[in-house]
Amino acid sequence: MRHIKGIKRPDIILQVDNMVNENSEIYFIDKFIEFLILNDPDRYNRKTKSIGRISFDNKVYLKIYLYSYLNGIRGSRSIEKECKRNIELIWLLENLQPNYWSINNYRKNHKEEIKSMTLEFRKYLKEFEYITDELIAYDGSKIKADADKRSYSLKKLENKLSKIKETITVYIDNSENIDNYEELLLEFQNDKKSFEFKYSKLEGENLELKERISFLMEKEERLNTDKKVIETYIKKKDQKRACRRKFPVKRKK
Repeated sequence: MRHIKGIKRPDIILQVDNMVNENSEIYFIDKFIEFLILNDPDRYNRKTKSIGRISFDNKVYLKIYLYSYLNGIRGSRSIEKECKRNIELIWLLENLQPNYWSINNYRKNHKEEIKSMTLEFRKYLKEFEYITDELIAYDGSKIKADADKRSYSLKKLENKLSKIKETITVYIDNSENIDNYEELLLEFQNDKKSFEFKYSKLEGENLELKERISFLMEKEERLNTDKKVIETYIKKKDQKRACRRKFPVKRKK
């Protein structure tokens, strides 16, 4: 099958394995998605195009959305950023970095697969006894523990996954709303930049017009001054002619 190939984990320059917490949920996610596609390939393994630009494997998006859901990451642009800087996602995706448009399109076209995947994740954890339905009770004794902040206890997993069925739709809807808001914001920012550019251009043209008008007004003022000088000169000349006619000078014979 034709897919974009990721960098093999041992070949990634950063020692990502050493940087990822051993209790991180990405290990569960990685095993689960492989298990899910293996057991239900017709539903979760998208057929690739034989021609044109090759696409990411379906499991890449499934891992992205399950990780994002469990960690409250919403919006395609936010997910895209996490794929580039989040060590856990770099490990999980083998350094593949889909852009926000691809992530957004996958969610739009595969909502049911995402919903079904989150429900199957809970079943998977129970089936392989990562969580159980048993209730464990202790007396009033206080027990000192040294659990990592990111470790997943039974109670934490139960609390985190108990409302998946009710919240996954809300999560997808919120993600869509965020993407729509970001699109509108980006459109507004582009319109603002375009307006600022046009305004700046008009300001420049306006300044040129002001300078041109100022030049023409100065020229007009000089012409008016010259006109007055000429009119004064002509008037004096006409007066002299009139005076000569009225009082002709008699020449001696």
